[in-house]
Amino acid sequence: MLGKVIKHDFKAMSKLFIPTYLVFGALVILDALMNLVNSQIPNHVKAYGIIPVFTTLTDVLMFIGMILIIAISPILSTVCFYRSVAGNEGYLTHTLPVKRSIIVTGKMITGFLYSCISLVFVFISSLIYLFICHHDTSMEIISSIKNFFLHELKLEDFPVSVIVGFIIIILALIVQQYANVATYYCCVAIGQTNNTHKIIMSIVTYIAYTTILQILSSVFSFVMTAVLSNTSDSLNEFMVRNPEGFFLGVSIFALCLNLLISVLFTFICTKILDKKLNLT
Repeated sequence: MLGKVIKHDFKAMSKLFIPTYLVFGALVILDALMNLVNSQIPNHVKAYGIIPVFTTLTDVLMFIGMILIIAISPILSTVCFYRSVAGNEGYLTHTLPVKRSIIVTGKMITGFLYSCISLVFVFISSLIYLFICHHDTSMEIISSIKNFFLHELKLEDFPVSVIVGFIIIILALIVQQYANVATYYCCVAIGQTNNTHKIIMSIVTYIAYTTILQILSSVFSFVMTAVLSNTSDSLNEFMVRNPEGFFLGVSIFALCLNLLISVLFTFICTKILDKKLNLT
């Protein structure tokens, strides 16, 4: 049943994401072609031509587009989530013969998948841009990376704890993407507890959450600085004697923290929606 929920939400979100990807993809190709044409123009002509101006403009637009694609992906998925649980589609969503936890989890997984797809899309678009504009340079970079992984990189040279630490860090980054989506969705769910200003309440909740998180991060940094100032010799000695263990410990902490946030916000979102069946 979870798979069906994800499949349905994936198709629903595609109505927002696919046009966004198409616009950005067209912008990347346009910028690449403009740079290609601009590179063929003699320098004494460039000073009086309009092509360099348009090339600079498309460069700026592509750079802004790369940032926006990554930044607005969780926002677009949150808009879809709001429509399906608090908008005109809310009634249909809450009358499905499916547990509320499955509905929420499915929607969060779908939002997480689109966030990952956006990152991959931006990466592939950048490769296409480099391949069109700087074909020789891009091929040299690809050849160097291929040579590094096939011939120079030897896993046996790294301690097992370092390899495990890198794997855990990658998992922590992946879970963090899910946690970000869960944060947006949870704020939307909390906003539904206000009967008059649901959207404003959701925005205020998110602002309050980020503010509290920044305060806690500052307090944590201050406390850790105070603690480390008294135990700096012991900590430095431990890091020198066992850097792999220190790195592994930090990796596990980051993974556990992101898992905790993901589970907590998914639970809160589910419980709120359980008590608020009619969200329209």
